[in-house]
Amino acid sequence: MNPSRIIAENTSQNPHWRQGAFLDTLHESHRWDIDEYWKLEWSLYVICDGLPRPPDGDVFRIFSYVMLLFSCHLDPNDGFVISNIDDDGLTSVRDRFQLVFEGYFRNAMPDPAIFDETNPLRGTEPTSTVA
Repeated sequence: MNPSRIIAENTSQNPHWRQGAFLDTLHESHRWDIDEYWKLEWSLYVICDGLPRPPDGDVFRIFSYVMLLFSCHLDPNDGFVISNIDDDGLTSVRDRFQLVFEGYFRNAMPDPAIFDETNPLRGTEPTSTVA
């Protein structure tokens, strides 16, 4: 897996934007695709371990849009609902998502041991670093 490419696939303005990537699935299908999320989270950890960073604007765009969708889901006056997650589950993934992205921007990722669920991709080596 290529961490920079995974970021690019989740950035709508990027030519590598991919239908079926985490952000596309969340936006279009209203589904939290855990397998695609694990890829995105893995990418942020690997990049913080010393790989070349993609533009922070791309990573921030992913963060801000997902946080917006969390707000939309919780707003009873908004029609957006993440269909495969209840409010307790949403709180859990939102907290993790926020901690991971904040860690990325601080260049100090949270210890994965603080999370209830282990990212199954943790420890996977990147195959390339060029998007």
